[in-house]
Amino acid sequence: MTANNEQDAAKEAAAKEAAAKEAAAKKAAAKKAAEEAAANKKQTFVATFRLLLDGSYAAPGATVTLTRAQFHELKALGAIEGDWD
Repeated sequence: MTANNEQDAAKEAAAKEAAAKEAAAKKAAAKKAAEEAAANKKQTFVATFRLLLDGSYAAPGATVTLTRAQFHELKALGAIEGDWD
């Protein structure tokens, strides 16, 4: 009888461990998806001088839609007005 109780306890512990691993994997996947969404998010800014973006020119004063990476690169050059929200 003791062997059955030990086996049941071992099975229950293994099931709890598997559930914890699955929950951790789902949490990691959700975090990765959120990071990817944030990286792909775009916002609109005003060009301060002529810009070449994605093969097209934007005149000074034109609005341009940028990713966060593009924003940081162009903001450092003084090429756009505004701040990332």
